[in-house]
Amino acid sequence: MRGDVLLVVLGMAAVTLLTRVAGLWTGRGPLHGVLTGGLGARLLAALPGAVLVSIIAPAVVRGGAADAVAALASAGTFARTRNALASVVVGVGVAAVLRRASGA
Repeated sequence: MRGDVLLVVLGMAAVTLLTRVAGLWTGRGPLHGVLTGGLGARLLAALPGAVLVSIIAPAVVRGGAADAVAALASAGTFARTRNALASVVVGVGVAAVLRRASGA
């Protein structure tokens, strides 16, 4: 095996091990109280939404008016129903209709 390939594989193994150990360390170790109570818990609870926004926002900005309207329709549906599946269906449906109507 080439040396550079071996180095990359060992580096990836080290990073994988580090992330797993860090998760255990923060969950049961010295940072347990910091991340499971107060501000840490609120930050971890908001993380999935933040990740979703970081994925969707650039697509909405690049996508134009149809995607912006679809994102607003999706957000409005979720705000009203609190149903994630319904908001996805409405957002995709609105985007499809508006794109078809505009010929995009």
